[in-house]
Amino acid sequence: MQLTPHRFDDLSDIQYQIFTQTDAGTRRATVMVLQFTGTIGDGSAGNDDGVFMRMITLAALSVWRTHGVVFDLRELNYVWGDKIWEIFGHGIHPPGVEKLPYATVISDRCREGFATCMSIVEPVFEELEAAVANVRDRAQRALDNMWAEIDTESG
Repeated sequence: MQLTPHRFDDLSDIQYQIFTQTDAGTRRATVMVLQFTGTIGDGSAGNDDGVFMRMITLAALSVWRTHGVVFDLRELNYVWGDKIWEIFGHGIHPPGVEKLPYATVISDRCREGFATCMSIVEPVFEELEAAVANVRDRAQRALDNMWAEIDTESG
């Protein structure tokens, strides 16, 4: 029997870091920051990069409880290619983020690539703190509404 080995990091040279941020207190929204760095191949040369980023997003959402996501793409070189859209839930295989408030942080390294489809990645920020605050506020409102419904039903 011949077995072929596979590793997720064989798909892409893209690097990632995963962070969470929660304000103190009970019933507070948690925001996940997914930071991707490196260079996405142009067009179909970036397909594996997009698949890798979607897989990291899906895995992170499966492990760490979060109420919103910020994609920090400031250190990502991206010009064009559509596979990256799957991390935002706009693909055949969505990662789960499509049901959560999310925002994107960009820089000159990827601005041109996202310019043609800005509506997919909006809201867009240039500062991480502003993006986290935006997502945290929207996620907190959704969480508060959910708790209000639960409290009403049980009270």
